Amino acid sequence: MIKMIAGVYGYREGGIIMPKDKNSEPFSLNPEREAELVTRGVAEYANLIIPEEPKTADQNDDSRNDEGSQNSGDGSQDDEDSQNDQKQKPEYSEKMKLPELQALAASYGLDAQKMRAKAEVVKLLDDYFKDDGEQPPTFGAMDPVE
Repeated sequence: MIKMIAGVYGYREGGIIMPKDKNSEPFSLNPEREAELVTRGVAEYANLIIPEEPKTADQNDDSRNDEGSQNSGDGSQDDEDSQNDQKQKPEYSEKMKLPELQALAASYGLDAQKMRAKAEVVKLLDDYFKDDGEQPPTFGAMDPVE
């Protein structure tokens, strides 16, 4: 998906040509045409965030009534679940479309917008989720920063 940043593009919707400009919603074209418009500097790849399907009331009740779950009632269990969701490696592969991979990377705070090959985005995601066991450095108030 792309979003226009300059000029106007005539987008065909059901036999009608609709103008798309910088104020329009992102739209899809074939990958070659999208790449051409981005290369010319009149469009940019849209940062897509694929929304999760909302849980139904039945699913919410089931997850809270599980015998194995322990919830202290202060919301701490929910906080731990959301942290675990962020740490889990999502399913992705080079079979996905480039905009989908870029959106996935963006959802983890990674900048993949300028990457034009799926392999590059997959490598970026692989590097992000790689667990090398290295701890981040710690700095005290008096430690110099170089």
